Formats: sequence, C-alpha cells, structure tokens
Amino acid sequence: MVTINPITAIALILCLLIFWRLLVFQRRGAKHIKSLKKLQDELSAAQEKETREQDFQNSLKLAEVSTDLQKSRSMYSQKNTKHQAPERYGYAESMLKSGMQSDKIESALGISCHEINQLLKLVDLRVKN
Repeated sequence: MVTINPITAIALILCLLIFWRLLVFQRRGAKHIKSLKKLQDELSAAQEKETREQDFQNSLKLAEVSTDLQKSRSMYSQKNTKHQAPERYGYAESMLKSGMQSDKIESALGISCHEINQLLKLVDLRVKN
C-alpha cells in the first residue's frame, strides 16, 4: 500500500484548487470577452447610424442652400434691373476713350491686360447696340 506524505497531499490539494480556480476565471474571462465584443458591435452600429444621419442632415442643408440660391437668382432675373459695372471699369473705359495705353491703365488701376482687352470688346459691343 502506498502512503502519501501529508505535505504532498496538501500540495496536491492546493494544485487541484488552483487548477479549478483557473478554469473558473477562464470561463468568466470568455464571458467578459463575449460581452465586450457585443458592446463593441453595438457601438460601431450606433456610430455608423450617427454618421449616416449626419450625412443626411448635411445633404439636406446643402439642398436648402441650393434652393435658396436658385430662388434668389430667379427673383433677381425677374426684376430686370440695370446692372452697374464696378467703378474701376468705368475709370478704365474713360481712360481708354481718352487714348491712354492699356499698360498704363493696367498699372494705374490694377486691372490685368486681359481684363482691359475684354473691357474694350464690351465697350465696342455696347457702342454697336
């Protein structure tokens, strides 16, 4: 018959107890991991929903602004008011009519040569009509 030393028996019992506690903690850990995964999925879904709602709100605001701009344009075109050119274009026109060269007008008024050429064409069109 085999006899077990009391210290060995206590050590064996302690090892079994530690092993059992390890299994219990492992099961609890697995449950916590599942709970955390579920919470992460719910959070991701909520964030995605919030993003979609925010995108929709932004699109709605953009559509409202677009509609307002179109309304104001159509109201503006219906008024049939005469448009005034910027003051510096008037100065440029009078300088051109007085015979001043376009490069001097460009430096005096800060208007590009391209703008001055366009202004000349517009003045000619206006004179013809």
